[in-house]
Amino acid sequence: MKKSLFTAAGCFVLISQFASAEVLIKGRLLTENQQPIVQAEVRFSGLSTKTDKQGYYQVKVDDADTYQLNFSKQGFYPSVQTFSHFELSNQASKLTIADITLVEKTKGRVMLAFGGDAMMGRRYYKPYFGDEVLIDDDSRTVDSRAIVENVKPYMSLADMAAVNLETQIFANKPGDAAPKSVAFYSKPEILDALTWAGIDYVTLGNNHTYDYKKSGLETSLKHMRASKLAFSGAGVNEEQALKAYPTNINGVDYGMLGYVGWEGRATPNQVAEQDKGGAAFGSLNNIIASVSAQVDAGRVPVVQYHGSQEYSNNPTGVTEKRLKAAIDHGAALAIAHHPHVTQGIELYKGKLIAYSMGNCIFDQYIPSTPYSFLLYVWMDQGKFHRAEIVPIYLKGYKPTPATGINRYTTMKRISTLSAQRNTHIGQSGGTA
Repeated sequence: MKKSLFTAAGCFVLISQFASAEVLIKGRLLTENQQPIVQAEVRFSGLSTKTDKQGYYQVKVDDADTYQLNFSKQGFYPSVQTFSHFELSNQASKLTIADITLVEKTKGRVMLAFGGDAMMGRRYYKPYFGDEVLIDDDSRTVDSRAIVENVKPYMSLADMAAVNLETQIFANKPGDAAPKSVAFYSKPEILDALTWAGIDYVTLGNNHTYDYKKSGLETSLKHMRASKLAFSGAGVNEEQALKAYPTNINGVDYGMLGYVGWEGRATPNQVAEQDKGGAAFGSLNNIIASVSAQVDAGRVPVVQYHGSQEYSNNPTGVTEKRLKAAIDHGAALAIAHHPHVTQGIELYKGKLIAYSMGNCIFDQYIPSTPYSFLLYVWMDQGKFHRAEIVPIYLKGYKPTPATGINRYTTMKRISTLSAQRNTHIGQSGGTA
């Protein structure tokens, strides 16, 4: 049976007035039931207009390289859309206006937002190839916030937003790293920047949570507790690491779980044990037990899992088995990380699995790694309602709304890989 992962939002036609310095942006806002949204506000750079009785709007704006529009209506979740002049002027020749759907706010409905792997170390401070320094030690707070300024409007829309924090946290460079090829650390200002950008929760269930061993974990957890970010997926022992972060969102109790999928070859390894700290080990038994515990406690489990092969197109069999087992035992949603590139999305038994979110804030310069996405998921009383993909591109290691060819490249990959799992994504302008 064909499955559809919906869609949302937004498409415009931009009509160029030849040599004029103004352009006309036109479109229509609809509910999920295809009814016009009347008197919704459409804003662009200080300009504002309202939709008419049929939900149509149009606004004249100054010619620019990119256009970011904000859509809002009381009783609905707002939407942000970003386009390049080039892609919209190409659409204008087709005289096609695609509709934007706004999702209504209802009792027990929750909007969650997810991003991929996040760190602010290495090349952010010491760039390669003559690139500019993105974070200067004398202005760490301001510079760290600048890294995420382009996704702040998107993440701030959600009731709860999350990323995979793939780094330990230190004010000064630590010394005793685990015997592995790559060890990450970021300075504490990353936590302020994530909070400022609208992030509420991070999963620590990944293979870099124990990079600087016991002292590194303890220092990182100290910084985490001093921040405004909630977290789970790591702890000073196995019991703590496997604990969910419990939270109530719009009257519904959720339990946020995070895991790493392998123990690691280094000694000491990267996972928490009875008398040792580390990331929560996402073995099949651990996932089933911790998900079931959340169900028994009356919470809706949301799983984030770190596994599969880096730079691969599809998840490993182990990852797929574990994520589907989580769903089978009561998880409402499963989000995966680690490959550093995007993978497909699947609707499995009416619940969403995202097999790899790719990078969100990362300093890799491999050609495939800048293409990524944010994922919006609406839940109704803990059950999947709707999802929306927001393509992003890591421009100079800064997550930025993807436009033009970058949007096309990102969506082509995700759509193709999802279709292999009989989950079809309808693209409509800036998001899908």
